[in-house]
Amino acid sequence: VLYVLSNGFDDRLGKQLGLSTGELSGFRSFEDFYEAFLKQLTHLIDSTMAMADSYEKYMGYVNPSSIYSGTIVHSLECARDGYQDGVRFNNSAILIIGFATMIDALMAVKELVYDKKEVSLTELREILKNDWEGHELLRMKALNSVHKYGNADPITDAYADAVAGYFTTKVDNTPNTRGGVYKAVLHAAMAFVWLGEKTGATPDGRKAGEEMSKNG
Repeated sequence: VLYVLSNGFDDRLGKQLGLSTGELSGFRSFEDFYEAFLKQLTHLIDSTMAMADSYEKYMGYVNPSSIYSGTIVHSLECARDGYQDGVRFNNSAILIIGFATMIDALMAVKELVYDKKEVSLTELREILKNDWEGHELLRMKALNSVHKYGNADPITDAYADAVAGYFTTKVDNTPNTRGGVYKAVLHAAMAFVWLGEKTGATPDGRKAGEEMSKNG
């Protein structure tokens, strides 16, 4: 969502990591914004799998798992590392972290910018860059909106289902470099804290550096 607002530029890292999906003036409807969001999500998924493909084929050399491999019958039989391709199902997981934060941010853009016209996309972009400073009332509106993941809100649930389905379709059963496939996983472990520290303020009312949603 932030990459749509910044045309793919990562403000925290000072680098162009997302796609150039166009200037904010071009998003005349929420459907336009949502389409750009899906393009950014696709780019992140593709980039993640490409990065994993580049190193996973060397896992047995970079990070050998001798003790683990010794507990796997197939690994012993084929004399290959368990983290390389020594197990029968050499699958890789792609985790989507902060899913609820992402959906809540998307819904905040829909509500505050397009439905209620409380703020323009350009104004929202500047507000987020300044970590909501001077706009506490608007932040409270975003935080207390009913359009949140887990609130049984039909509109939010529809988008959550669509985005989760899109993510799963893009990831599931794509071949990896170890003879297995990728699987989509909605799980974050501690990454919702670590990535939250690296992520700027988001339209759902979250401030820069705060943790993202836990495992959903």
